[in-house]
Amino acid sequence: MKQVICNIIQDLLPSYIERLTSEQSNQAIEKHVNNCSECSKYLNELRQDIAPQADLPDEIDYLKKIKSKMKRSKYISLGILFLALVISMGAFLRFYVIGWPANIFSTDITIDYDYKNDNVVIQGQLLNGNSIGRVVVRDTNNTNITKLTMYEVLPSFLFNKKDFTTTIPLQDDMYVVWQERDKQQDLFWESEFLPYVSVFENNAYTQNGSVADRTVYAKLITLFNSAKSTGTTVEHKEPELDSYISISIPKTHHALMIRNQAQLGLIPFEDVAFVYERNGKFMLQQYGQPLKELDVEQRNEFQGYIDNLDIR
Repeated sequence: MKQVICNIIQDLLPSYIERLTSEQSNQAIEKHVNNCSECSKYLNELRQDIAPQADLPDEIDYLKKIKSKMKRSKYISLGILFLALVISMGAFLRFYVIGWPANIFSTDITIDYDYKNDNVVIQGQLLNGNSIGRVVVRDTNNTNITKLTMYEVLPSFLFNKKDFTTTIPLQDDMYVVWQERDKQQDLFWESEFLPYVSVFENNAYTQNGSVADRTVYAKLITLFNSAKSTGTTVEHKEPELDSYISISIPKTHHALMIRNQAQLGLIPFEDVAFVYERNGKFMLQQYGQPLKELDVEQRNEFQGYIDNLDIR
C-alpha cells in the first residue's frame, strides 16, 4: 500500500514543484515527503533537474537583446544603402547633369556680329572630350558687365553635344566676359564692334573717333547698293585727297583661339570705306569692291547723316 501512495505522490511532485497542485494536495504531499525518505529524495532530484529552468527569464531577455540587435542592424544596413543611393544620385547629377564651368582655354570660340539685328552670336566647341550641358548668360546688377558661363558635363545619353551657340543683344557700353569657376576672361567690349569714322577736310581731321550708332553699317551697305557702279576696282589704303570721309569697319566675325592671356586683344578692322570727290564726281570706295559713283542727292544725304553722328 505504501508503494502505491509513493507512486501517486511522485506523480504529483512535478506539478507540486511548478505550483500547479491545490492547497490540500500540497499539504498531503508535504506530509508524506517529510515522512518518506524515498519520495523526499525524488523531490530533491526533481528540483535539481528543474532548477536550471529558473534562469529561463534571463535566456528570454538575452534572445530579446539579440533580436533587437538584429533589427537595429537591419535599419543600419538600410540607412547605409539609402545614403549610398543619395551619394550616387548626387554624383550622377554633379557630373552628368549640373556640370562645372568650362575653362576658356579648353574651348575654341567664334564671335559674329549680326549688324542687321544688333546681336552678337557666340559659338564655341569643347576640345577636351566632354559635352556641353548648358550655357548661362547673366547681367551683373548695376554694371555693364554680361557674364557668359558654359557648363561642361561628362558625355552621356542626356548631353552629347560638344558645340554651343548663344545670342546676346548688343547694348551700349556692354562688356562681355567668360566666367569660369574662380576667375573670368575678357571676351569683348561693345566698343570693339563700333565703326570708326574720320572726317578729313582741307588736309586736317575735323572729326575722328568711334560712333555709338551701329546703324552706320546698314547705312553704308544701303548707300553702296544704291550707288552707280563704275566698273573698276580701286585698291589703295587711302585716297590722295585733301578731303574725304572714311569709315573703318571692325571685323564682324573672328575666332578667339585663345591659349594665353597675351593673345587677348582688340578685334582688328576688317574693311575701310571712303567717300570723296574726284574730278567733280562723288565716289564711294570699299576695298575689294567695284568703285561706286554717288549722285549729288546721295552724297548730301550721307554727309548730313555723318554730321549728325556722335563721333567720340
